[in-house]
This record gives sequence, structure tokens and C-alpha cells, in this order.
Amino acid sequence: MNNAQSFTELLGMYDQLKDTDTELIMPSGDDVDSPERIERQLAEGVKRGQLWIADQGDDSLYVLVAEVNDDPRMATVIPLSNDLHSETDDSLVVGNTPLDIEMVAWPGLQAIIPVRLLYKPLKEFPESAVKAIEHDDLRFAKKTDAIRRGHDNEERDSPFVENREDITAILLKWHAMCFDLPKLHEEDEDAEASMTPERGTYAKALITVLQLPFDQVDDVLDGVVPLTDEQRASLADAGVQVPDAPKRTFHLPADLLVEVEQPAWRRDADEYAHRMDGDARVNLAQDAFTLAARPNGYGRAAWRGALQDAYRNRLAENDDLD
Repeated sequence: MNNAQSFTELLGMYDQLKDTDTELIMPSGDDVDSPERIERQLAEGVKRGQLWIADQGDDSLYVLVAEVNDDPRMATVIPLSNDLHSETDDSLVVGNTPLDIEMVAWPGLQAIIPVRLLYKPLKEFPESAVKAIEHDDLRFAKKTDAIRRGHDNEERDSPFVENREDITAILLKWHAMCFDLPKLHEEDEDAEASMTPERGTYAKALITVLQLPFDQVDDVLDGVVPLTDEQRASLADAGVQVPDAPKRTFHLPADLLVEVEQPAWRRDADEYAHRMDGDARVNLAQDAFTLAARPNGYGRAAWRGALQDAYRNRLAENDDLD
């Protein structure tokens, strides 16, 4: 099979995909739809060997996580399909899968995508199967993995993603989204100065003392809207010092930006997308930072409570406006 295609041909596939509805039908595997297992796996985060449904707009794919990258907002994935009509001679057919059905995998189509696209976790492959698929080498597989080489099939009547070319085009679009992720500034010498605790403390006071909504807090922090004399007096009575010149720009903490990209926040981010313009994940992270400043402790887990509170507050705020 000749797999070589020009970039122009790959880009041309986008037009072919516009009117194509893809569908993933969920088999009835043991506890595959268990809310408890799904919540547990979401809380544990993205890990090597996991099978996920990745979804964005009208595009959906099964993907095997081969590696979580150095930047945990991205993962290297390998696409799969549960439609055996789509197997090609550069694919592997895996008999023992988390869904208890045969699936086609394309080792040569590994791609780096944002983990925000991972929608639903579907349990894990054994490590032997992961290695065999990752390296396209059956010597890594165990007999129980039931992996064989695929072959070309001329029948293209599947209602699912039909072939490797469609999958390649989807992965190209998803990979391009990696370049839109906010820059992480954890190694920036000015990062700590640009996200000073004073700004966070001041922002929290605007919410707790003045009862300002999130949108107004952002405007005050950026110097767009000045405080009234009465508001300044209320802050002074509460022992809050008003900065003379609030910084107009700042860097969100890297660990917050990493945490908010995880699939666990997909539902909240989707809700934000319906209520606000811009990148929903960034909006959620900004609200969490404004609400909590630097929470007790460090690392991604320290931001989880702030993100939950920010989501609840934003929901309540919008409900009050309805």
C-alpha cells in the first residue's frame, strides 16, 4: 500500500469531512459506562495505555494514549476504529480490547493532540498490547492480546470513520490545536513577579468585600474601570490596600494552566463555552485564579478546589442574570 501523500492532499481532506457525520457506537463491555469508574479515571488523569473517546465538533475517534508528553496538556495518541471494514495493510487488528470487541489500530498515525479533546475514558490495554501497537511489532504482544496484522479491504460501506485518510485529516486538525495552547511561564524569570500574591489578594477582596462579579473584577484589575471613593473606603475599612497601579498583564500559574486542560474539567469548560466568549479553559483558569489567588500548597491538585468554586460561582452569577 502506498501511504505517501502530499500535505496539499491532506489539507484537501478537510473539505471532504465537512459534511461527514461520524458516530461511535458503544459496545456493552463490563463497567464501560460505570459512572464510578469514569469519575475515578478522570480524577486519576491521563495515563499511558488508556483507551479514550476523543471528540471535537463533529469529529470523534477512539484513541490509545501512548505517552503523556513533557507538557501534560498534550499526549501522543494512536487512533483506533471498531469498524473492521476500515482495516488496511498498515494497521493492526486487536482482539482483546477494553471494549471486548475487535478494533483496528494504526501505529503509523501516532499524533500529539491536546488532552482537552479526550472526552470519555474506556479502561486500559495491557502493557504488552500497548508496546505491540506503539512499535507496530507483534513480538511485544502476548497470545492473550490476540493481535494480528490488518489487510486492505475494498468494502467502504461503514457508517463510522471509514479509512486512514479521514483519520489522518482529523488528527492533523487536532495536532494544530496544540499550537494554540497558552504559553507556560514557569521558567520565565518574570513569571513570579507578574502573578504576585498582592494581585490575587486584591482580586479576592474585590469579590468578598465589594461583592463585584468576575467580569468587573477583571476590569478593575486591568485598570479599565476605576473604583469609586465609596468602594475605596470600604476596602480601607476591611484593611485592604488598593494598589496605585494594578498591572494590566500577568501570567497564570503554569500548574493551573496544566490542571485546567485535563479531561476532568471538560464538562465545566463546555459550560463556560456556552456562557462566555474566548477560550473556555483560559476563562475558567482566570476565574479560579481571581477567586483563590495562590491556594494553600502547590501543584495542580492545589487548584482543583478553586476551579470547582469558580465554576459554581460563574454558574450562579449567570443564573442570577437569567
